[in-house]
Amino acid sequence: IDRRGGLRAATGSRHSFLHLAELHSLLEGGGGGLANTDRVGLWREVSAMLEAGLPAVNICSAEGLAEELFTYAGSGTLITRDRYMSVRRLGIDDFDAAHDLIHRGVEEGYLVKRSGEGVDAVLASGFGAFVEGRHLAGIGALLPGGEEGSGEIACLYTLTRFLGEGVGGSLVGCGCSWARELGLYQVYACNTSERVGAFFELNVFRPPHPEEIPEEKWRSYDAERRSRVRCYRRALAT
Repeated sequence: IDRRGGLRAATGSRHSFLHLAELHSLLEGGGGGLANTDRVGLWREVSAMLEAGLPAVNICSAEGLAEELFTYAGSGTLITRDRYMSVRRLGIDDFDAAHDLIHRGVEEGYLVKRSGEGVDAVLASGFGAFVEGRHLAGIGALLPGGEEGSGEIACLYTLTRFLGEGVGGSLVGCGCSWARELGLYQVYACNTSERVGAFFELNVFRPPHPEEIPEEKWRSYDAERRSRVRCYRRALAT
């Protein structure tokens, strides 16, 4: 517990999660990568605790303790000895947590509502970003694209707390790697959010020509949503 809460970068933004190597990088040169260099001593103590064998140290204010422990937004910083995030295929034991994330994404308007059969298809073809190997921070799926050699990066959603932590980019990277293994020549993604569209463009997707999105994608698709949907395509080197 520290009255000034979690660790902040020189820009003032809070780091929700860090692993030890990232902390070392921030502390190089006397802590120039930190918002408050007078707290370098505290972060060096945390570094020493992790190097001594603790798997993780959490720093937050007393007032933010409940928010840090029991909400998705959090209030402080969790610093782990090893890399805190890994991306892998979803297993049966992950389906309940993934189903909850899909529902949350639909409620927030980022994901299209799917039938039970559609959700099952996402889970069967899904991958997730896991913090400390067990906490599901984000999900995505690689669905058949409607034509040979094409796949759709679908149901991509990251919990608010993890925005800006590289989770979304890692999920897209996983989906593209998997698509290459399957011999696909392209992946595409569709959404209604300008912010999400900018994210895909940052990850080497571009607006496609209409004929580059398989027509099968639009069968039984909600007409109102289609009028607002944005599509992005990424060519793959197999």
